[in-house]
Amino acid sequence: MHIAYSFFVSIFLLFNFGNTETEEKINLKVTFTNIEDAEDGKLLIALYDSESTFLDEEKTHREAILEPTSEEISTTFDNLAPGRYAIAVINDQNENEKMDLNMLNMPTEQYGFSNNPFLMGKPKWKDCSFELSEDSAITVEME
Repeated sequence: MHIAYSFFVSIFLLFNFGNTETEEKINLKVTFTNIEDAEDGKLLIALYDSESTFLDEEKTHREAILEPTSEEISTTFDNLAPGRYAIAVINDQNENEKMDLNMLNMPTEQYGFSNNPFLMGKPKWKDCSFELSEDSAITVEME
């Protein structure tokens, strides 16, 4: 009985823990173009991994801060799991870490989103999200 038990435990461990191969990790290179006043301010970049957290500053999947010196700059998000993602970025000219709006609630600082959607109102996950299944490169044009 003890030998049969040991055999089944060994088989269980082999099939459940014997595979040391981990899920493939993916790199995403993001290039931001059309950056105005590049020498001033910072790009605040948020990477989201679900519709329910999209544009929630407290629930980003990853973040990056870049200090551009020209109209174009890139960053890479390493070791991402395959899945659906979206990027949101602001050109924080006054470095107050938020999007500034005018009296009509229109942005006064540059912004951008993955897929470069045409916006009439708040951006939507379905318009900004993309599937990531292999190393990829995308471009976000600042508006």
